[in-house]
Amino acid sequence: MDLKHTALMKLVPVKKRVKWRYDGSFMVAMSEETFQLVLLNSTASAIYTLIDGKRNLMDIAKRVCEAYRGIRKDRIIRDVVRNVRELESKSLVGFTSRAER
Repeated sequence: MDLKHTALMKLVPVKKRVKWRYDGSFMVAMSEETFQLVLLNSTASAIYTLIDGKRNLMDIAKRVCEAYRGIRKDRIIRDVVRNVRELESKSLVGFTSRAER
């Protein structure tokens, strides 16, 4: 893992103002900022529910590793980063470098 990637993994995602509903194996979320509806698959839903303003991306990746045993850690890290960036692009989350208290 390079220095840029290491710094990224220390970022703490924070949920923005979002209305959401979990419906079985997927989640529907709507940003109160853009009013855009977003359908999250089971992996993205699991990642979104782990975002609490305290865990950084590495902490979230560790939790996902525990839930999805047998999948390589580097793939999970890549998926967590990709999914959280996608959530950010849809105005569902933002980032901070510190955990909220």
